[in-house]
Amino acid sequence: MILIKIIKPIYWQWLRTYTSIQQFFANFRPTSAAVALKYLSKNKLDIAQISVNDIDFIYKNLKSWTDAPSVTGKKILTDILEPLKKDTSVDDDCMGVIVETRSHSALEFVVCNFVEQTGKRVQLFHGKENTDFILNSKIGDLVKNGVVFLVKLDIDSLNANLYNSLFLIESFWRLIVARNKVIVFQTDSVICNASSYQLSDFIHFDYIGAWWHNRLIPNGLILDGGVGGFSIRNYELSIESVRRFSNHTWQGGEDDFFAFHIELLGGKVGKKSDCIKFCTQNEFLSESYSAHQVNNLNPEALEKFLRYCPDAEKIL
Repeated sequence: MILIKIIKPIYWQWLRTYTSIQQFFANFRPTSAAVALKYLSKNKLDIAQISVNDIDFIYKNLKSWTDAPSVTGKKILTDILEPLKKDTSVDDDCMGVIVETRSHSALEFVVCNFVEQTGKRVQLFHGKENTDFILNSKIGDLVKNGVVFLVKLDIDSLNANLYNSLFLIESFWRLIVARNKVIVFQTDSVICNASSYQLSDFIHFDYIGAWWHNRLIPNGLILDGGVGGFSIRNYELSIESVRRFSNHTWQGGEDDFFAFHIELLGGKVGKKSDCIKFCTQNEFLSESYSAHQVNNLNPEALEKFLRYCPDAEKIL
């Protein structure tokens, strides 16, 4: 027991140091998607024809992740999604999409903030229990005016596993009425009024979000692109990723999935220098267009960020 007590802290210190070294060198290595593309090219495999089996060497090395999409979760949600009526698609160049089943205190603010700052419409996927909450808020007026589209999911709540599973189901993407660019946002996101950046500065990206805390993410992939809580996604590349690759048991978040596969399919994915201008999350490195989970900032950085973007106080 004494030996274990001596060895244990030494081991954990070694592991932290080893992980830090890996994360540092990941900044200079190609993304996992670039590695996969090089392999496919070497083996003369056409990217337009590849499937899960062709890149199994990537999947089989993924480390397990607690809130990863699950077969059970996707089955539960598919049974809920399939009977829903699919509305006619719209030709908006860009639309917001938010999934929120709770009567969340910040929901009204984030939806109104998005509409006011972007001038874009929003599709809100909600649950069984928060319909009246939504309609009795300012969102209700936006629904009446055709600015917000509601889609009711026959479910009480979504945990992280189900949320990640939802985005990896093709029938969910078919319910989204936008067919160009989609901005996925959550109740802990905000668009900053004082930013010199505009949506038009980033809309050409096929995937971009707030920069990861580390480029080497927990499942072992090296990714660009960023966190999905406030992110721009190309609709066609997103649904194509789901159609071709979601039948694999993915270890990671839904944002990891799209950051990897959209780059694999040739999409333009944001680099760190782009992401920090688009959205702040883990570090305040630029007076960004938007923010997500600013509670991740250290106290000093958070204080500075709130002076720059006071509305972020409403998502804490």
